[in-house]
Amino acid sequence: MPKTSKAVTRVDLYEAVYQKVGLSRTESSAFVELVLQEITDCLEKGETVKLSSFGSFMVRKKARRLGRNPKTGIEVPISPRRVVVFKPSAIMKQQINSRPPGSGAVAALLSQGENRVYRSPGGCRSELVAEVEAGGFFALLPDPTVCFAGAWYEQKTELRLAPEAAAVAVEVLAAGRSARSTIECSSVAVG
Repeated sequence: MPKTSKAVTRVDLYEAVYQKVGLSRTESSAFVELVLQEITDCLEKGETVKLSSFGSFMVRKKARRLGRNPKTGIEVPISPRRVVVFKPSAIMKQQINSRPPGSGAVAALLSQGENRVYRSPGGCRSELVAEVEAGGFFALLPDPTVCFAGAWYEQKTELRLAPEAAAVAVEVLAAGRSARSTIECSSVAVG
């Protein structure tokens, strides 16, 4: 299987079966399609599919409910429907969480919008500690932190890099709407 952050596709599964099992490419694709179709057929009938050491696929019924159109704010009825849910097994959870990131792992920490800091009695603090193993890469690329008049903000970012690890960190501080705002910034880099 490819070891990149891209999504694994059907073609990737065909290729993995071809490489590891030794079937022809045509037989490999037919085999994968057969397994996927069997899972789909069982779920369509409302059956739970349990795969030992992997997890369970199940169908849940969602009742009719009211939603809200995000553009207009008008309430809209949402029809009852069935949804597929996957619950990983304890073995899979342990396997995923026991491997430390590294050995070519790539991680990026992003935000979905500017971080606003308003005046408050205790101020605002943020702390991030990231460890990057050998061969790993970490990118810290948040949207700007916007400090408004009278705001107090303290941030600590600690990146612990193993030999042959790499990281990039970008921080942007900006003043809010007040023309009187002042930003005092100090930065310490430890190598």
